[in-house]
Amino acid sequence: MTMMNPRGWSSQLFLRRKERRRNCCAGLFASVRKAAAKVKAQTLPLYWGIFFDKNEALAKVVEDCSRSFPSYFRKVPDCHVTLLFAGAARSNEAAAKLSSMQLEEFVRLRSACTQLEGRSVEVELLSMAKDADLACFSVQLPEGVPFGNRHPHITVAHSPQVGPVHSNTLLGRLHERARASNESKVVGDRLCTPSLKIVGTVQAFRVSPRRPSRCQTLTRVRDVVSECHAEVE
Repeated sequence: MTMMNPRGWSSQLFLRRKERRRNCCAGLFASVRKAAAKVKAQTLPLYWGIFFDKNEALAKVVEDCSRSFPSYFRKVPDCHVTLLFAGAARSNEAAAKLSSMQLEEFVRLRSACTQLEGRSVEVELLSMAKDADLACFSVQLPEGVPFGNRHPHITVAHSPQVGPVHSNTLLGRLHERARASNESKVVGDRLCTPSLKIVGTVQAFRVSPRRPSRCQTLTRVRDVVSECHAEVE
């Protein structure tokens, strides 16, 4: 009977344990990736909107108007028209609540926005509205384009004290004032005559997952290694 060299037996045992640890780690990381993909698939976009990537006509109008902005204004990097806000919610019910909207209405608008994704849409710039905290363009959308707000607009710049959502407050205030005085439906300063028309694309804007910090990554690796050791032993 041939006796195995103790050194050879120890080497084989080490290799078997190393392989089991490798398989254990691979399985754990695969489970984490699968769970993350499932969560992402179940999460709604932050919003649906019309985006105007590298539109020279819009860029020129923004540049001309920005000369009158206060120095503390921050320009919005990606000008767009928000069609429907979903807040990256996990369900239609949660998103409808965030938008202060009836569930049936949200579902209808979501379906319409989804069907329009990737399509080109022509938007008409009517006027610019501005106060001490924000500047935005009042726009007119083509018939049939869904919209989950009262006043379609493109936020151009805002102060550190408010966010782009302040456009709704500003336009609402101006529209109420215009209605009370029986003025024109176009509020703010008219941009040009005839009105400028620009073409954008309907897209769903999703929030990118936050990249874990170095400390979080090291902690996770340590936990995985500990689990692998426990599994092997």
